[in-house]
Amino acid sequence: MSRTTRKSTPRVRTGCQTCRIRRVKCDEAKPSCLKCTQTGRKCDGYTARTPSSVLISPQSSSDEVAGRRSPPGLAAIKVYSIPFRMPGSQRDRQLLHYFCVQGANEFAGFVPNEFWSKTALYASQNETIVRQSLIALSALHLDLSGSGCSSRSGSGSGPGPGHPVGDATLRQYGKALRSLQTRIARSSGDGTCAGRFETAKTALICCVLFYCFESALGDVPAALNHLDNGLRLMNKVLAFRDDEDDDEEMRSIRDTLGRLDMQATFFDDARAPALALVSRRERERGLSVGFGLGSGSGGAGPATSFASLADAQKQLIRMSNWLLRFLQENTAYQGQPASCIPASVLAEKHRLTREFDLWQQRHGIFTASLAPPPPPPTEPGAADRRSADRAAEGLVQLCQDVLRLDGSGDAAATAGPALMKPWTLSSETGVVVPLFLLAMKCADEGVTARAVELLAASKRREGLYDAGAVASLVGQLKGAMSQRRQQSEELGLGSSQEDALEHWVADLLDQAPGGASTMAAMLD
Repeated sequence: MSRTTRKSTPRVRTGCQTCRIRRVKCDEAKPSCLKCTQTGRKCDGYTARTPSSVLISPQSSSDEVAGRRSPPGLAAIKVYSIPFRMPGSQRDRQLLHYFCVQGANEFAGFVPNEFWSKTALYASQNETIVRQSLIALSALHLDLSGSGCSSRSGSGSGPGPGHPVGDATLRQYGKALRSLQTRIARSSGDGTCAGRFETAKTALICCVLFYCFESALGDVPAALNHLDNGLRLMNKVLAFRDDEDDDEEMRSIRDTLGRLDMQATFFDDARAPALALVSRRERERGLSVGFGLGSGSGGAGPATSFASLADAQKQLIRMSNWLLRFLQENTAYQGQPASCIPASVLAEKHRLTREFDLWQQRHGIFTASLAPPPPPPTEPGAADRRSADRAAEGLVQLCQDVLRLDGSGDAAATAGPALMKPWTLSSETGVVVPLFLLAMKCADEGVTARAVELLAASKRREGLYDAGAVASLVGQLKGAMSQRRQQSEELGLGSSQEDALEHWVADLLDQAPGGASTMAAMLD
């Protein structure tokens, strides 16, 4: 009788310290995982990952030859954190290992994201095209985030023409593009629905990866082209399949495309969301039936908490999508008195308002259940700071805390060393847009100065938004504001120091690519 052996699986190397000791799967919620908090255990937090922690040992003399053919440091990897066997070269395995332990976490942003932790990775196990795309994206992430510099050295701007991207990375990316084109051409003759569906799923995953690749390079038109291709394909898939028919992978892809669709819409005010994340029936009844106050059909009772931060984010993205589509469908009624607006439009507006109010209640309950973050280090002179706008001051402090917990540190303390700090590349909108809006809309000079400091020091690229470019834009607009203030005073028209930056440069913002003024107005 032959003896059966247990199938070998890689050891779990992620999750909080408590779950790793218990040897259970951690949900990796931040700041404390739900597996611990819901069972009454203390979550001991997460081990900070840096590019250097990916490497197992320093490169030895026996690795020198391999080191010349691999990105710096990759040749030192001896053990791989890849949850499956994969074909390909040693360099491919090294890059996929790097993606598993470093790149995926950064691309996911501050909220756990199944697309990066599961969907794309597991698809690469069986789909060569996805694996090629992931390897290209991982190589790009390593080239840019590990370089500690950008193409426009000294300007604080992010990756662009002349970026430190290796030829091997670009060749790998071109290989993935050609492979996808070949796969799509061959699938046109596939008569089975299952075959076409799997090809569509592969193409959708690649569209997300290609979007991230181009946006990391700073090529916005190319990134939006890949995203729009994916959104058109997603709409075709949804036209032939009900939501109930979707598997877990397709739901993850749809959620990710929905977030990127909203990101692109906020970036460009001339763009409309391509995906409808809220059905017509939900718009008529509401999203929150069964969640307490604000439910569309008169649900009663106290509001309930979100299950996780990812759940809260998903709900907020759906409501934002609903809001933008509602505004675009009813632009004819802008500025009209309520008596001239159809009752159905007013009723939907009321439902939207209630949904946002309920979301805020549920989010408040969720955050109240979390352990408070560690206090920030005491800043010199912090006790003497008195902001004229307490809400704006609080938002700047929140962004500073997020960057500090993410390892970016305090802007004031890192302004010098930040010039040599590696870039953080993420597919999700995090702190760059909120800091930009604070700098534009707050009249308190101290708050706006801190917001710009954080932008310049963070060295982040979040999707289509580059922190360095945004900080540079704010600096240019401040220069224009100073000139206009001076001209106003010379003409005897007076000049209020309390006016926000957007007040002085409204005409310039209307001409700015990316729709900055419209984006700010929508968040009023």
